[in-house]
Amino acid sequence: MYFMVNGTNKKSSNCANFNINASIIDVNWKPDPLGFDGQKMNFTVNLTLDEPTTFYTKIMFSFNDDKGRVIGYTLLPLEENATSILDTFHAIIPRNIPRKYTVSVAVETLGVFSHCINFYRNSRTG
Repeated sequence: MYFMVNGTNKKSSNCANFNINASIIDVNWKPDPLGFDGQKMNFTVNLTLDEPTTFYTKIMFSFNDDKGRVIGYTLLPLEENATSILDTFHAIIPRNIPRKYTVSVAVETLGVFSHCINFYRNSRTG
């Protein structure tokens, strides 16, 4: 079943448009809207996992155009055997993000997504 949106940063939705059947994830990020290319972003994640993480479990922060095409992303490892995530992660805003864009955050293990959320925006400050 698709997860319900958790109501974090406004204008968010599940990842069904990417054919991802994933659980809820609680993410807040700043700056919102995106700032300048090369600027550091903070993503605060609060999540109870359905299953413990493995050596292969990663968290991904993806910057996409309004059609969902990936422009840039950051992929970070998660601690092995974790059953929850309560942490702030950092990513750098890539170049050439258009005025209309999405930011996606997902937890995946070997290409299988367990948690995912999309944030839609129509403007940038940078």
